Amino acid sequence: MTYAVAQDFIDRWGNEESERVSDRANAGAIDTGVIDTALSDASDFMDGFIGVAYDLPLPSVPRVLIQFTCDIAMYDLSTDQGLLTEDKESRRDKAVKTLQAIASNKFKLPLPTTGDPVRGAVTVIGPERQFSRDKLRNV
Repeated sequence: MTYAVAQDFIDRWGNEESERVSDRANAGAIDTGVIDTALSDASDFMDGFIGVAYDLPLPSVPRVLIQFTCDIAMYDLSTDQGLLTEDKESRRDKAVKTLQAIASNKFKLPLPTTGDPVRGAVTVIGPERQFSRDKLRNV
């Protein structure tokens, strides 16, 4: 599952920077194919962390995952093109630290509350209790 699309990346990073890191053919235009590949790679990387704590695919994509996908993809594209900056590296580091927190259940993704997507959660459905503390006192 890809958590972001090329337009999310462009909206977050702007046309000029998106073109700078994606225009490998020097055509003077944003190459959304290059961006989509980087976003897909970033999403796969993120699944390695998210899949530890949540069943995949997620029921919806929280905005924080869109941000992290774009930041990781920008880092990867910038590294490939020799355009890495401290800001890009810092954003990627923040994303990875948060993904590690997700994997260790220290950070919960804001997902819909219908059902519990967290692994290990158990819901028991069965008949009404035959015996309970209150019922035993009345006997």
